[in-house]
Amino acid sequence: MGPPTTAPTGEGILRFVAVNTSASFVLNYPLSDGGRTAYYRMRWVSLTGERGPWDEQSQSTIAA
Repeated sequence: MGPPTTAPTGEGILRFVAVNTSASFVLNYPLSDGGRTAYYRMRWVSLTGERGPWDEQSQSTIAA
């Protein structure tokens, strides 16, 4: 499933990708998604599962 073709408009359309505990993260896409736009939202989750607020949405073009 590739990234959406338009920016997500609500939390319900977001797809969970991973839990990351380091400073950086690499998300690989298939070659067929090259040139498309990926949209990202992140937030903190505590060790007890408490979720923080969503950050601002960001976007990036997937390298071809």
